[in-house]
Amino acid sequence: MGYPSDPVPFRERYSFYQGKRRLPQDPVGAEAFLRRAVEAFPDDAEALGELAFALYLQGRHAEAKPLYERALALLDSPDIRVRYGRLLYHMGRYAEAEESYRRVLAADPGNLDARWGLAGVVLA
Repeated sequence: MGYPSDPVPFRERYSFYQGKRRLPQDPVGAEAFLRRAVEAFPDDAEALGELAFALYLQGRHAEAKPLYERALALLDSPDIRVRYGRLLYHMGRYAEAEESYRRVLAADPGNLDARWGLAGVVLA
């Protein structure tokens, strides 16, 4: 009583920001915070994408892929799609990575992350 909003979601939202702040310097430390945020907000595309990125940075690609796909189903943002493209590239799925980068560039031709990613895929 006395809270302007429910305190639990605030703490879980704070977990999201703490996890995001720790990336990419401490992906293992960030993972615990991000998992707590995803448990509280299972349909938060940004939290799912950040958790997937933490797993990707740890080399846990197989665990990151379904999280990225779920995040993209909720919100097809350029940031999530570019990171997903990077994951696909490192998994050796070059055609899928190229498609991901091209989708970002179709919507935003000036996206430098997508341009660099596409260049890497084409060279591979």
